[in-house]
Amino acid sequence: MSFVLVSHASQDKKAIRHIVDALIADGHKIWLDTPADMDYGPEEVEAHFHRIHAGEPYRNEIDEALREAGAVLVCWSKQAKEDRTVWLAEATVARTLRKLIACRIDDVDRTLLPDNHGAEEIPDLRREREPRELRTALALIVADIRRKLATTRATRLVAA
Repeated sequence: MSFVLVSHASQDKKAIRHIVDALIADGHKIWLDTPADMDYGPEEVEAHFHRIHAGEPYRNEIDEALREAGAVLVCWSKQAKEDRTVWLAEATVARTLRKLIACRIDDVDRTLLPDNHGAEEIPDLRREREPRELRTALALIVADIRRKLATTRATRLVAA
């Protein structure tokens, strides 16, 4: 089963909850490092998430998730300017694998994003947006992820 890897800063977990909830509501399995930190209960974690497992080297699990994911949603935030290495590596690998979908979850200056990522379409999914605009933006990103997952599945079938 295909899944969506959600790349984000640990400090941004509360800022992405509405995005993760929208993906789950659309029937997607999510790869997220520590979903329990977002107040998901054990049943929800079991039903909806792939995650880093206790005792496993986290970098190995993230690398495997990047390879296996059908889509990678990079949630750009101000934290991206502070800790560029994580986002840059995950966003660049996802772009290379043609799995990248990006959004912004705070007021990020896209011209300051590394590796020309600011030239990509980066929808605004900040919770502070007017509710109707946010619902529309969420619906569009979910549709883009559906499309990306279908493309990834088709590519894998052709390669097999």
